[in-house]
Amino acid sequence: MTIKKKLTAKAISLAALVAVAGVLLALKNNERVCEFFATTFARGWIFLFGHIFGWLPVSVYEVLLIAAIVGAIVCLVLLIRDLVKKHWQKALSLTLSVCIAVASFLCVYTATASFSYNRAPLPQSVYAEYRAEDFSYEQAVELLGQVSTEDAGTLSEEEAVRAHGQIQYVLGSCYYQLGDYQKAAEALNAYKTAFPEDYLPYAFEGMLYITMENEKPQDQRDYSRAVQAYDTAGQMLRSDDDQTYYQQLGNLIDSLRVNGWL
Repeated sequence: MTIKKKLTAKAISLAALVAVAGVLLALKNNERVCEFFATTFARGWIFLFGHIFGWLPVSVYEVLLIAAIVGAIVCLVLLIRDLVKKHWQKALSLTLSVCIAVASFLCVYTATASFSYNRAPLPQSVYAEYRAEDFSYEQAVELLGQVSTEDAGTLSEEEAVRAHGQIQYVLGSCYYQLGDYQKAAEALNAYKTAFPEDYLPYAFEGMLYITMENEKPQDQRDYSRAVQAYDTAGQMLRSDDDQTYYQQLGNLIDSLRVNGWL
C-alpha cells in the first residue's frame, strides 16, 4: 500500500471515529440512552477490567496515564524528526495516527464511563422515605445489625465478604460517634479483612486512637499508635484514592507535634 493510500485510509478512519464520537456525545443528553449504556457497556467494562487487571498493585488508570505520556513523548520526537527531515507525508501520517488514537479513546471513554454521569436521578420518593435526621446512631447500629449478606444469592463469596466489610465500616463510624471505641476498633478490623488494600481503616483508626488518648489524664497519654496508623495509611495510599481522611489525620498529627505531644 502506497503512502497516499495509507493517508487516505487513516483519514477515513479518523472521520468515522469523529462521527461516532459526535453521535455518542449527542446521545449523552438523553437520560434513557445514558441509563442503557451505564447498565450494559459500563458495567461490562468494569467487570472485564476488574478481573483482568485486579492483580495489579496500581490502578489501570495510572498504567494508561503513564503509557499515554510515554506515547506522546515518542510521537512528538518522531514528528519533530520527520519535520526536520521534511518528510511531510510521514509527519502527516503520524499526526493522523495520534488523532485516531485520541478519537478512539474518546469513543471508548464516552461509551463506558461518561454516560454514567448523565443517568436519570433516583425518584424523589427514594430520598423522601428516609431522612438522616430521622435516625439516631443507636437506631443505625440496630438496623445495620439486621443486615445480612448471607441471603444475597447474587453475590459471590468474595463480594459477600466485601459487602460485609462495608457494613462494618459504617458500624465502626456509628460506634465511634457513640463513644464505644472498642466496638469501633472491632468493626474496623473486619473492614481491614475485607479490604486489605485500603488505607481508609488505618486513617480512621489513627483518629480513633487520638480520641481515646484525649480522654485520658494528660500524664497517661501516648499517641504513638496514632502515628503508626498514620504512617501505615500513608504507605498504602494510592494516587487515585480520596485522601480526605488521610489529610484530616495528618492535620491532627501536626497539631499534636505543634503542641509538644510528639
